Amino acid sequence: MDELFGYQGTGAAFLAARKRGLLFDSPGLGKTPQAIVAIDVACAEWLAADPIHVIIVCTASTVTHWQREITRWRRFGWTATVLRYWHSCTTSPYLSTTTRRNEIFV
Repeated sequence: MDELFGYQGTGAAFLAARKRGLLFDSPGLGKTPQAIVAIDVACAEWLAADPIHVIIVCTASTVTHWQREITRWRRFGWTATVLRYWHSCTTSPYLSTTTRRNEIFV
């Protein structure tokens, strides 16, 4: 089983504790595993009470990477659905109305 480095565990705990957050580590330091582990923590803590919704915003070129890493790092039974969405953020009714309780934005 893969394990996070100390600083990655700190990043994952930061995201999970706040339920919302942005992670700005340098390239190559493992932001993807940190985000996935934070989702796992959220699932373990909140799934029984309320469903959680996670939005991962990434470029089209990294979707396959995210799918592979989710399979590698996911520990609980949550699923990931890829939704490709092309729209202006300023005019999108979907993006402006999605904030609900217990959502994590990655």
